[in-house]
Amino acid sequence: MRLSPLLLGLACLSGAGCAQQVSLKRMHLDNQELSRKVVALDSLLRAREAEDERRWIEESTDGDELKKQVQQVQARLDDVARRLADLAKDLEAVRLSSGSKGRPAAGRPAAAAPADAGKDPQPLLLADPQELYNLAFKDMEAGNYALAITEFSQVLDNFPQSEVADNACYWLGECYYAQKDFPKAAEVFQRLVKDYSKGDKVPGALLKLGYALAEQKEQAKAAASLREVVEKYPDSSEAKLAKEKLKALAPPAKKPAGKRR
Repeated sequence: MRLSPLLLGLACLSGAGCAQQVSLKRMHLDNQELSRKVVALDSLLRAREAEDERRWIEESTDGDELKKQVQQVQARLDDVARRLADLAKDLEAVRLSSGSKGRPAAGRPAAAAPADAGKDPQPLLLADPQELYNLAFKDMEAGNYALAITEFSQVLDNFPQSEVADNACYWLGECYYAQKDFPKAAEVFQRLVKDYSKGDKVPGALLKLGYALAEQKEQAKAAASLREVVEKYPDSSEAKLAKEKLKALAPPAKKPAGKRR
């Protein structure tokens, strides 16, 4: 039985439509895979860069050797930049081919609007708040405080209502404190107490707020924050530390004047 030209035409169109759907699905999967590789490679290379930098700072004693190692590190960074640029181009090409440019990736929640509309928002490293928090925590443990600050800040900026937001806020403050940026640390700890007042990190935030204020010689404010820990959380380990700090902040008792002969 021979098919009519009309039926043959419909069959061809149907086949072409199916092929196009398969092609678009494959491009979408390629898009996701490239995104994953870019993020994984970026994290790995940044960690390697920090380790290399730490090593040549610790081991170098000769000025010429130090200069040589700096040049080697710079050459590797240039190579990393080229590789990431190539991956970004591939990713953009896949997005354009699949018609997804201008639309958010599947499964990625929309980022919060930046506070300053005149500034470009930072590219989101990971779309999952827990994964982004874990990445930041690892960077903090490794002593990569600048990276951890960026990542914890992205958790707060993009996922302020997530389950890890209050913890991210606390460790962000700890990163600033570790860098001896005590004004910024105090600001972050105050933010935690205000925005996440029901969270379990509040006692720790009040304690470290007192420490940060003491480092800035704001003794009265520091003492007030420490007393709040003792009064509101008397059975906590933070209350014990707060009492010890309050004793250290107390001015030394004046000795009674001796009798004149």
